[in-house]
Amino acid sequence: MTSLGPIPLWILTALPAALLATACAANPAVGEVYTDWDRAGGCVSGDTQPWGVSVGGAALGPCMFPGRFVWITYDALWCTNCDRQLRATGAAARRGPENTVFVVVVGGGRHPHQSATPADLRERVRAFELDPLHVVSEGTTQRMLPQHALIGPDGHTWLRHVGELDADAMLATLDAFQGGGRQPPAFDR
Repeated sequence: MTSLGPIPLWILTALPAALLATACAANPAVGEVYTDWDRAGGCVSGDTQPWGVSVGGAALGPCMFPGRFVWITYDALWCTNCDRQLRATGAAARRGPENTVFVVVVGGGRHPHQSATPADLRERVRAFELDPLHVVSEGTTQRMLPQHALIGPDGHTWLRHVGELDADAMLATLDAFQGGGRQPPAFDR
């Protein structure tokens, strides 16, 4: 039997890093990932409760804008990528079509098991130039973040995407759906 001798240290350190990079690049949770609520019909499923009261003082939920598109960006203060995502969401909201409401749902404060405070929410509105009527806390979340959902004018989920999207990608996606170039998933409807 032949002995290989000691394994060089650079191999021992490079191998785990390469495996981790491969696992992250192949993460199946980045892209379109639909929930049971989406598959059940979204707003027509009967589960139409609001998330809560927006920073602007109005009840806010995904099903409160019938006949309009609702672009939802899920956020949390502990999410390191979410600041960049909110900048893009704010830009898309300022440039987006009038038939679309852009909503931000904050699912956590500075720690994953802590809700955002009203002061945290007001700071999000100010820092990212968001509409206070369309920013709300859902307490804490176990969602993968950042995440987006598009509710169509029919109340069904037309898109749910996990991962970052820049403003141009959000607006191109809206344009594709609104122009008929892209169709929502059927989910047996």
